[in-house]
Amino acid sequence: MIWTDTINDLLQRGYTYAAIGNEIGTTGAAVQMMMRNKNHQPRWSTGDKLIALHKKVMRKYPKIDTAA
Repeated sequence: MIWTDTINDLLQRGYTYAAIGNEIGTTGAAVQMMMRNKNHQPRWSTGDKLIALHKKVMRKYPKIDTAA
């Protein structure tokens, strides 16, 4: 799993590191660490929650309007 892509999708849809952390039961700093350190692997339960959040958000906001 490429966690940076998953987190980046959420960031592009308006989530902050802290908001992602709150949703998945960790800190914003831990989420930011996953972005900085590409070899970082979260615990299974944290990764599972991150995948579930990503699926929920992507269903609700599948595309990003880049025309601004």
